[in-house]
Amino acid sequence: MMVIRRLRRAVDASRTPKPSRTIDASELIRAQPQVSLGIGASLDRALRLLPWRPDRSTLLIPAHDSSAAIAPTSLASVVSWIAGTNGVVIASGSTEKAGGLRSVVHGRNGYIRIQFGDRSLILDSADYPTDIFEFEQVVIVAEANGAGVLRAWTSIVHPNTSLRARMSGNAVIELAAAIPARYLIVASVDSQSVVAHATNAITAELVARAIERLPQRRRGFETSGPWEDAGVQHLSDLGDATPATINLVVDVAVEDNDSRQVGQELAELLGWTVAWVNRD
Repeated sequence: MMVIRRLRRAVDASRTPKPSRTIDASELIRAQPQVSLGIGASLDRALRLLPWRPDRSTLLIPAHDSSAAIAPTSLASVVSWIAGTNGVVIASGSTEKAGGLRSVVHGRNGYIRIQFGDRSLILDSADYPTDIFEFEQVVIVAEANGAGVLRAWTSIVHPNTSLRARMSGNAVIELAAAIPARYLIVASVDSQSVVAHATNAITAELVARAIERLPQRRRGFETSGPWEDAGVQHLSDLGDATPATINLVVDVAVEDNDSRQVGQELAELLGWTVAWVNRD
């Protein structure tokens, strides 16, 4: 199956249009690091609790064909939660509407090459779909399931770029570092559903790694901290942040004492402070 997928990507790469223009990564405006969490007994409840919601022109990009791919049932909950919000469009493999959201065919309008400059230690450039530059914000919808969330970019970029990045280790991390995207992360910790909104790549990966490690830590297993993850370290080497420069106050809305405990433990694992938000 893996061989078939690689062959399919190679064929797709040969058919996909080349980039129409080039942009330097330093020209892209980046958001200040922020994180908010909604934690509840179900994903639908956690989404309703989340202290964030798109409020302007937004392109949602579900992660597909990667270790961060979001499950169809989880994506359906996200679409249901956000349906009816003005200006929100979902990137899709078809032109059909997705649960009431207008959709665009990803990559249909071609690609733009981003020159990385000092935003990279491995790749010089990468080709991204034009549509991600046509909205005020891009939100990657991914699932934290053991391998972080930034690998979602391998299913978003031009097939040639994806093939190069997959062969170069942390090059996948650099695909995420170059673009000022937000992340909507879906996960679970024991019996609690967690939804996180993060405003850049490094905060998203830190939260995903903390969520992945927390169940092990709760069971008494020794685990490395989120900041020790190789991908996070690579982002730090690119100058994105250090523990000293990202010392966040995280907005957290919870359903009950169990979900409150999860929020507190995640914040402690990250070394951040909790600001409890009442969403009832």
